Amino acid sequence: MVTPRGVNFSLVAPLASRVELLLFAAGDAPEPQQVVELHNGHRSGDHWHVEVEGIGIGCCYAYRVFGPLQPGRHGFNPSKLLLDPCARAISGWNVYRRAEALGATPNTASCLKGVVTERDRFDFAAAPRPRHSWQRTVIYELHVGGFSRGPGSPVSADAQGTYLGLIEAIPYLKELGVTTIELLPVMAFDPHDAPAGRLNYWGYSPLSWMAPHHAYQRGDDPLQIRQQVRQLVTACHQAGLEVLVDVVYNHTCEGNQAGPTLSWRGLDDRLYYHQNSKGDYLDVSGCGNSIAANRPHVRRLILESMRCWALELGVDGFRFDLGIALTRGEELAPLDAPPLFEEIEADPELADLKLVSEPWDCGGLYRLADFPARRVGAWNGRFRDDVRRFWKGDEKSCWTFGQRLAGSPDLFGGKPAVLGRSITFLTAHDGFTLADLVSYNGKHNLANGEDNRDGDNHNNSWNHGAEGPCSDPAVTELRARQLRNLLASLLLSPGVPMLLMGDEVRRSQGGNNALAAGWGRPGPAAVRAAADRTAPPPGGAAQPGDPPQRDPRAALRSTGPHPPRMARAAAGAAGLGQLVAQPGLEPERGAAGAAAVVRAECVSRAPALRDPDRERALAAADRYGPGRWRSAAGAAAAAERERAQPGSAAAAGSQPGAAGGGAADGQAPDLSGGAAERFRPAAQSFSRLSQKGRIC
Repeated sequence: MVTPRGVNFSLVAPLASRVELLLFAAGDAPEPQQVVELHNGHRSGDHWHVEVEGIGIGCCYAYRVFGPLQPGRHGFNPSKLLLDPCARAISGWNVYRRAEALGATPNTASCLKGVVTERDRFDFAAAPRPRHSWQRTVIYELHVGGFSRGPGSPVSADAQGTYLGLIEAIPYLKELGVTTIELLPVMAFDPHDAPAGRLNYWGYSPLSWMAPHHAYQRGDDPLQIRQQVRQLVTACHQAGLEVLVDVVYNHTCEGNQAGPTLSWRGLDDRLYYHQNSKGDYLDVSGCGNSIAANRPHVRRLILESMRCWALELGVDGFRFDLGIALTRGEELAPLDAPPLFEEIEADPELADLKLVSEPWDCGGLYRLADFPARRVGAWNGRFRDDVRRFWKGDEKSCWTFGQRLAGSPDLFGGKPAVLGRSITFLTAHDGFTLADLVSYNGKHNLANGEDNRDGDNHNNSWNHGAEGPCSDPAVTELRARQLRNLLASLLLSPGVPMLLMGDEVRRSQGGNNALAAGWGRPGPAAVRAAADRTAPPPGGAAQPGDPPQRDPRAALRSTGPHPPRMARAAAGAAGLGQLVAQPGLEPERGAAGAAAVVRAECVSRAPALRDPDRERALAAADRYGPGRWRSAAGAAAAAERERAQPGSAAAAGSQPGAAGGGAADGQAPDLSGGAAERFRPAAQSFSRLSQKGRIC
């Protein structure tokens, strides 16, 4: 921290016997300019501290920590220089060598250095938080480095893939109708934590919880990076967009006990990482180590990180990667009152932030409805899986789909999830994109260099008749219809919907569902020029002799007959897809009508669809598809009339069947009164997507 006389440095190292502070003239300097030794007079409890006069903002520094070797416990490695976990900026990226942080060879010339920066607070007077209620929130998950990069991007070439470049894409985000952007990891991560010959792209390999990632900066001055993040957040706030940050507090880039010594490990790995009595790392993150967030010093560091990003940089909330891992105590025991989340909820400066978490970890812990924190919304993975299964046409998928469309009461104690507690989604950074979900039966991950072993084998995907890119109109038209069905199901279901960047323009990763593992190349840029709404095939630009690309708006308007081999999905497609994807449909009527149709489909068409006989399936598709519900206006009017009649099923809170069948008690969402307002933001977003030809 900068003082009137210089800079005060402080470090937590409970087991250390001696500490050296090394000051460098520049981030790439091979040797320190000055070495300051800290002895017991510089120690207060577990904290080592010293004020160095005559220096200030811009000073580059690192630590060397000495201590006893303790077999089966902590072993210090004073040959390695360590990054300050509280540094707000990092330099030395051009000389950094991860491999030299292994073993006993000194890494002074190839280490990363912290940079002394200001710690000013964000100017909320100039750019107040939008503070959208959960009821109106639509989240859009995006990757800062990939969202604005690539041919056709409306962002200027020198700003693509940067914090400032994202500002130029704000009009596009506003046009989509989303209220909140969720940035995939932007805290500094190690790009070299990857197999040989590859770089870590997605950022789930944290090196610092305080410093923004350098690769998204415009220019290379480490003192400018925090201001560029502030500029992005300011522009978003002034445009009415909230900014959430995906944070990885469950593990670090140091791996297991055989990994490099970069920061936390060299200070006190027994403090920061869960280990057994032999010193073996306990891993529920799948990345070699697990952060012990139940311990006071670790909690304090995480809370300081959150305050740094929320109060100094202005972000509006956090999404905790594998957040349930942060609720584990000693020996990885799950805690019903995890101290980290108790302290977050008790902190008045963090009280108004949006908090979201994954409710699972790699150790088998999964707590969705009973996530042990009152203010944290959980990703509803059951919604993703059950909606995919329904539109794929799986057996026995109707009832669970109805539950998801009603707010997952079967998962939340018999009542729909309280707003803000269930984050509904179909795709995310890990797994298939939406376009690939309807284009591939299996993963195609050979480009990742792991012989297709990586990535989930259970994707609930369906290629609709051909694997990958296809020019068969019957296949492409149903794929387009299924995209609308899936998105409509997401946006009209109770809960807080989250969209993945580029799904609105059919972004593809060529069937690769494991790029988020860390080192794949990104797919095409999500942002397209306004004049070009057509997404190229996964293989790249069209080549001579290829069939002409269809205008996605034409696919959106298509209501043609269903290909016979797609009959199972067609029965539902005609109901939800044709009803909702119509320009001009009032949002709350669209929501009510769509829910009525799909609820009726769940009840009425299931018996016929269980019969594998092709002709009966086709008959079911014809009966419940293009006939009764072809007209969006007629469907909405019918739903409105039912709701307006005293004593009707719709007025009583249940939905009538499309062909005389009624919904079972307690399975239909309440769409009357204020409940219809719950659907308005999502329905408006879908309407904008539809009318502008985004969904193709």
